[in-house]
Amino acid sequence: ADHVMYMPLDTPSNAHRFTEHFRPYMSVFVKYEFWSNHILAARKRHSRIFNISGLFRPSQGFFQWYGVFFRKTLRQFEWFYVQNEASVELLASIHLENASVSGDSRFDRVLENSRQVSGNKVIEAFCAGKNLLVIGSSWPSDERLLAPFIRQFSGKVLLAPHAIDAGHLREILALLPEAVCYSACEKGAALPEKILVLDTIGQLANAYSYGSVAYVGGGFSGSLHNILEPAVFGLPVLFGPKHKRFPEAQQFIDEGIGFSVQSTEEFQNVFETVSANLPELKAKTRAFVEANAGAADRIWSAINSR
Repeated sequence: ADHVMYMPLDTPSNAHRFTEHFRPYMSVFVKYEFWSNHILAARKRHSRIFNISGLFRPSQGFFQWYGVFFRKTLRQFEWFYVQNEASVELLASIHLENASVSGDSRFDRVLENSRQVSGNKVIEAFCAGKNLLVIGSSWPSDERLLAPFIRQFSGKVLLAPHAIDAGHLREILALLPEAVCYSACEKGAALPEKILVLDTIGQLANAYSYGSVAYVGGGFSGSLHNILEPAVFGLPVLFGPKHKRFPEAQQFIDEGIGFSVQSTEEFQNVFETVSANLPELKAKTRAFVEANAGAADRIWSAINSR
């Protein structure tokens, strides 16, 4: 990239100024980032507009009786490179036939990121070569579910909460008194025997690379975080039950490498089953990510050939 910045808020004036300044020849919107004013402004400048890794659901405004304006936005696109056939069919239902299935470019991104992960001395020393349960981007609802299991668990646990403000960290340490924060260990505190709380930003991918099994948070609020990040390192993934908005979660379940849990007891049962079959599941998980890579190249090739 030559320049990275936040998009201005999606107002007509912001979109006009942004488009007049950059004058894009091509505009690419990812997944469900449909910024109507920016899209319409780009079209006025005769920019080619594409959607990549698109994902559509029947509940979206585009497909409702009141969705005339939203559908106008979609009609500005030259092509939709979507993740699944269901999205192609939904677009066809509103007379948009310019769509094809190209996959999810996030698989390519996590593979690339996995090749750039560097070692972490604190996490490596904490693991000491033992199996590690990594709890990534946890919310309080996840932590309450997992705390009873963690307290009686004899293995190593790395907990990386979604929010790392002081108040939330105090709640975690009250819930799990054995835990020690990563930042304290960096400053010379003794490593914990069992529970390390990752209270810094930018280290989660490092943590996953040391893991054996992952639990990814957000699945009790409908905001499931990225399950591809641990999977690229071969970690089978557990998560909460509210994952309908995330088709990759159902893919993981169908492939036997992802597991939805609703209670502490269910988590424990699934975790024990996963742990008993870990070598096979790790190989299967990594293979699934690699098999789904290539969307970025397919999309770029298709755009260049148009």
